[in-house]
Amino acid sequence: MAKSKIPFEYRALVTTVEFLLKCVAIWPLSDDNFYSRFGPYLYMFTLIFTMFGIFYSMMCSSGNIGFLIKTCFWLTGDASVLFKIMTIHFNRKELKKLYEILETKHYVKLLKNSNFKETILKGMYCNILHVLTILYSLNLLSFSMPLFDIIRQFISGVHPIQYQYYFPLNYPWYPISPYGFMYNIHFLIVSTSSLTLSFASSTCDALFFLYIIKIIGHLRQLTYDMKNFNNNDDDYHVFTRKVVIEHVNLIFYCHKLEKIFGPLILWFTITNAVMLVAATYMITQLSHLLSFGNTIQLFAYVLVKLLQAYIYGYFGSCLQKESENYSLSIYFSNWLRNKKFMSSIVIMISQKPLIFNICSFSVLSVELFFATLNTTISYYFLLKTLDN
Repeated sequence: MAKSKIPFEYRALVTTVEFLLKCVAIWPLSDDNFYSRFGPYLYMFTLIFTMFGIFYSMMCSSGNIGFLIKTCFWLTGDASVLFKIMTIHFNRKELKKLYEILETKHYVKLLKNSNFKETILKGMYCNILHVLTILYSLNLLSFSMPLFDIIRQFISGVHPIQYQYYFPLNYPWYPISPYGFMYNIHFLIVSTSSLTLSFASSTCDALFFLYIIKIIGHLRQLTYDMKNFNNNDDDYHVFTRKVVIEHVNLIFYCHKLEKIFGPLILWFTITNAVMLVAATYMITQLSHLLSFGNTIQLFAYVLVKLLQAYIYGYFGSCLQKESENYSLSIYFSNWLRNKKFMSSIVIMISQKPLIFNICSFSVLSVELFFATLNTTISYYFLLKTLDN
């Protein structure tokens, strides 16, 4: 298929997600080479090394609530990214198979139809591409503060330049010389961990959105076919059988995604509320202990987490809405005066709607985002009351 037939927004989105995930060696369609097999373990090690330093620093603290909240804040963030990398890496084969089925068997065929491409899929990729750009830019800005500090020292003529950690770290073998070889090794590992957080945090989410986009596109195609079907055709039974099988396949693909991404989204929903509480508390109650750079980091982090939570709910609601539109298209299809076709309609309407369940805990939707936001506000006021 010629590239010109594929919307630019879609190609840009896939290329961006592919590049960023390849940087941390977790793109599911990567060739089976040394880097794709062992690269994720390197990045997992840097995250675990950093998490251990943050945890030990928290254990050695003197009970300062501000410092405890700050360390829990970063520890939870590192653990979330570690969970994302592990989820994608250990489910690489299933994700690759599912991506190839949705891409080559369904989506490429949809994009060949110029009318369908322009009228039904218009604007879907542009929105997610803009959101991904904002998320990645905020992440990169947040984790680039140590680099800005090094540049400031270089411009000011400071010698030797001291490399500052991005996280509050401590290890059992500390103290060590801030200009020695061991400190530089630590700084390299922690910097790699920061880059991993920057690359993987939002891009792993975008991979999930790519799968949902493909399922939504196929649902829209089924809706389009039902609205434009003429029941005067003699092969209506062939058509209904084809539609039912394709819808059942979409349910199967969605269940596959629930199995892989469900625990990850549940973890994200719970920890996101905790991290938003911690960040809000630090900004409002501990602002006198924060530098201007730390305050900017926290604001960027809060924006990233809010955008991530909303976009998860948005795509969950889009999937639910398209499933409802499909059911309505069946009901309002041209089935009058054809009793055989009416029986097929009854069977098709009785199919289960396509929704994304989060480990049987909740349904992924915008309502879940607002519920999480309400919980965050409630726990913030609880923490403020306990502190007072």
